[in-house]
Amino acid sequence: MAKKIADELITQIREKYATGEYSKRQLAREIGISHGTVQVYLKYDSRAEYENHLVKRRGFENRTEYLTHLAKEKGFESTYEYQKHLAKEKGFENINEYLTHLAKEKGFENINEYQKHLAEKNGFESVIEYLTHLVKGRGFESTYEYQKHLAKEKGFENINEYRKHLAEKNGFGSINEYQKHLAEKNGFGSINEYQKHLAKEKGFENINEYQKHLAEKNGFENRTEYLTHLAKEKGFENINEYQKHLAEKNGFSSINEYRKHLAEKAGTLEQFIIKNRLRRSLHSALIKYTKQGKIPSASRYGLNYEAIIESLKPFPENVKDYDLDHLIPLDFFDLEDNEEIKKAFNPSNLRWLIRKENQEKSNNLREQDLEEILKIPKELYPNSGIIQQIFEEVKAT
Repeated sequence: MAKKIADELITQIREKYATGEYSKRQLAREIGISHGTVQVYLKYDSRAEYENHLVKRRGFENRTEYLTHLAKEKGFESTYEYQKHLAKEKGFENINEYLTHLAKEKGFENINEYQKHLAEKNGFESVIEYLTHLVKGRGFESTYEYQKHLAKEKGFENINEYRKHLAEKNGFGSINEYQKHLAEKNGFGSINEYQKHLAKEKGFENINEYQKHLAEKNGFENRTEYLTHLAKEKGFENINEYQKHLAEKNGFSSINEYRKHLAEKAGTLEQFIIKNRLRRSLHSALIKYTKQGKIPSASRYGLNYEAIIESLKPFPENVKDYDLDHLIPLDFFDLEDNEEIKKAFNPSNLRWLIRKENQEKSNNLREQDLEEILKIPKELYPNSGIIQQIFEEVKAT
């Protein structure tokens, strides 16, 4: 049996040792490894943890730092340069070709298939989970952080520059084309389908949910801030500018048409439609009830469309037949005041109402509406006191 640390072997040894039927020496004899190795297996949770322990004993922060040191000792600038050298030494044009050869040598069609096998063998539900485990063993928080490190190690300013390089190197006109190729290579009809699969594989309902998670994980306050950061990495001022560019490039007449297309592909069309309605509602209210010129974005008022949409679930079966109704009508609020706007668009003040009924109701408050308004926290009532006044009048009659 190979004397290298393997996660499944650690599990096997721990399970046997936990029964109390074996001493460490007995285990060593039965499995065919040294007594010292058994002690190591019982001490560390995984191969990655053990490797980290070894490199720290040698005075390095993590495995990546150690491998870089070894590469430099052999006269190479980085581990990447050393791997390139090894690939060429063995007669391969590049690292990928070399890794594909190694995978085929082990009976797999390509690197992806081999990685899938390794993931399963090591008890991981997906390749992504397995790769995340590996990069954490090298001292990185996520595969994204590791890719950033690789990009810099290879002399690129950021991941996007590195991806551009890979796209060109592989004969593709753009990153998008290259990503399409990768999606197809992995058996998906489009990039969005592939991204949806990755999101679900990581336990997220859709791409938006996954992006929200990535935003938080990478220290961004929300998804928009994260997407703006990604857009800037690609050389655009903000996410709108980037999406405008993509809309034109992909032949869409407007950014809205492009966003609708993306939402459809991502399986979030309903959320997209509802978000648009909220935007229009805010925009119309500010034009109608205030003297503002240029209308700022929702975040300026502390509105979180994602949270509002979440509160409106489950959506009606035929969303198009319903309106988003403000229980306390918009004209009861002072929309010159940002805090009042926040109150007006608070999820507690919103509900689904059949369009015809909403049109008939208009800005009037019916008895059943007052019953619903009573459920709204009083701190969300308009500052004018109009709601309290209406309740007093109702009591008096």
